[in-house]
Amino acid sequence: MKIEIKHRATGSIILCGEYESVKECLEKNSGADLNGANLRGAYLSDADLRGADLRGANLMGAYLRGAYLRGAYLNDADLRGAYLRGAYLNGANLRGAYLSDADLSGAYLSDAIYNGEKLDKEPMQIIGLKYFILITKEQIKIGCEIHKAEEWGNFDDKRILEMEGKEALSWWRKNKELIFKLHKVHCS
Repeated sequence: MKIEIKHRATGSIILCGEYESVKECLEKNSGADLNGANLRGAYLSDADLRGADLRGANLMGAYLRGAYLRGAYLNDADLRGAYLRGAYLNGANLRGAYLSDADLSGAYLSDAIYNGEKLDKEPMQIIGLKYFILITKEQIKIGCEIHKAEEWGNFDDKRILEMEGKEALSWWRKNKELIFKLHKVHCS
């Protein structure tokens, strides 16, 4: 079947050819520049994408169970809702990646880099609140704001108001203690 992989913003074709699946297309073109590729919802279970350049790619809702993404460039990639259970992300660069609702359970993250921090274990994710929360050893991401844990602790009401207004401040006051307790548990 004809497979076309397009750039998520421009719509221009990045890869095109006759393949059995998107997975086969990507594996056979492993050196291709997939920067900005639209792979939303793609079924890529166990795909070998080691070292792939997926910067800014749309992998929203993609099924990447057991995929080999060792050393892949996933900077600013949209991985919201992606299924990454058991994926090999060793040494992958996740700087600025959108991870809300991504399932990282059992993902191999040794030496993966997220926002400049080398991960030594799976980040803690909290969903179901007003804002998605991602906790690593050094950082806490709440919604689209990511800061070091100590910075969050030092933010005054004015700084929180600047982020998203009165509603955010009210939410922060109610949930701040819980978030720091969870960070402490995650780090122990």
